[in-house]
Amino acid sequence: MSDWGSCQYEGAVKVFDQLRGAEQSSGRMGACQRVGIKVGGNPANQNSLLRVSNQVIDDEKQARHDYGELTHDEPVPESFESFDEIFEWLRDEAWDLWSTAPYLGQLVFPDLELPEDLGENPLTGFWCFWLLSNHVVSSEDCFIGFST
Repeated sequence: MSDWGSCQYEGAVKVFDQLRGAEQSSGRMGACQRVGIKVGGNPANQNSLLRVSNQVIDDEKQARHDYGELTHDEPVPESFESFDEIFEWLRDEAWDLWSTAPYLGQLVFPDLELPEDLGENPLTGFWCFWLLSNHVVSSEDCFIGFST
């Protein structure tokens, strides 16, 4: 079983591991079906690193403008070199994995449709699987160390 640090992510890890195991025999979409996650829309439509990077930077600048710089000593980066780096930066900005994985997943795959009734852990486990399975992130190491 994968270990992402906090025991509160065990439900997400369980879904992630089930999907990774099922992917071996059933492929990416078949794995989702086997664990009961219906994927619709256009899962092939993928935004580039540059586009997602710019959106993350713009969103953070807007949030800092709206809420002030009270808790941010570090400036917003001007760019990111990888999706792994975006995960790491959001983790360092005190995001939790339940927010980070769906946020980045939806930016990268804007046309992917998921059931609205997925819970927080299944949704997070799905997005971690989907981002890794589609080679958006290089390893599951970028999911480790998030606060809860």
